[in-house]
Amino acid sequence: MARNKPPVELSSFKRLNHKTYLWTPPPSAKRNNNGSVTNQISMPSTAGTPPDLILIGSWMNASPRHIAKFTEYYQLIYPSSPILLLTSSTSDFFFNTASKEATDYEPAVATVRAYVDNWSAYCQDHSTPGERGGLLVHGFSNGGGGQVAFLAEHYKAATSHPLPAAAVILDSLPGRSRFRVGIRTLSFGLPMAWYVRWPMQLAFAVLLAVFFQIPHALGRQTLATRLWNDLNAVISGPRLREVKKRGSANEMGAVIRTEAPRCYIYSDVDEFILDHDIEDHADEADAKGLKVKKVKFTGTKHVEHMRADPERYWGAVKGTWDARA
Repeated sequence: MARNKPPVELSSFKRLNHKTYLWTPPPSAKRNNNGSVTNQISMPSTAGTPPDLILIGSWMNASPRHIAKFTEYYQLIYPSSPILLLTSSTSDFFFNTASKEATDYEPAVATVRAYVDNWSAYCQDHSTPGERGGLLVHGFSNGGGGQVAFLAEHYKAATSHPLPAAAVILDSLPGRSRFRVGIRTLSFGLPMAWYVRWPMQLAFAVLLAVFFQIPHALGRQTLATRLWNDLNAVISGPRLREVKKRGSANEMGAVIRTEAPRCYIYSDVDEFILDHDIEDHADEADAKGLKVKKVKFTGTKHVEHMRADPERYWGAVKGTWDARA
């Protein structure tokens, strides 16, 4: 595969850098919201305006084939809405420097800024909120949630304005930093042969101890606590870290529009992100006066809720979008 080309499963996307992709709808796509996804699932038939931009943060090390399951649904539900995709890898949470992080998010910030200019012009002629589109944000697991939160920080640093989300979907996130859960998460997909699995798990244990457990015990902020705090700060919290210097006491205020409703989609048997952690985070957001909805699935695995019941899943997504402010 050429360096500047996306994976074959995302061939309709333009590759902006190693982690960022953009899908632009064809000129023939009509700006409407017919509430249906061909004959795959039956969607609520409410009329309304589709998103002007859909931002997706995929889970850590997600395969393009699995990401495409969600992007294809979005292309069917909202055929006129461009999609900005941020992928996530292990290196984002272990080996990324602040300067590299800033560089990584430059294409995404530029894309959202271009979208905001168009949206602002559009809103001048559409004063009724229900007639406006806006930004639909959809994060998956701690990896995708991190992409959303960190992009929002960099956007705020560049523009002095919060990310203009109209609605936020949080699928299987956020979770607290737990050593055993972390080992289980990083070990997912490893070969079962002990002579491969055991040495890799030992390496993961060292990484988790160095980057997460020891700093946390010393009272220092880790990427896990940054993500946990920033996801609520993204909407309403007053304290956010300086983008270019982690651990700074700088305050940036909310980095995502505080009016945006959010929907937590999660499961009672998720092995990687525990349901009570998500519920604690949702309750914390609710206590801050945010518009919170919880959609709990039964018996579904991590980020597999859509696969189990697509009609309920996309109904929750569309319901959150229709409730946007």
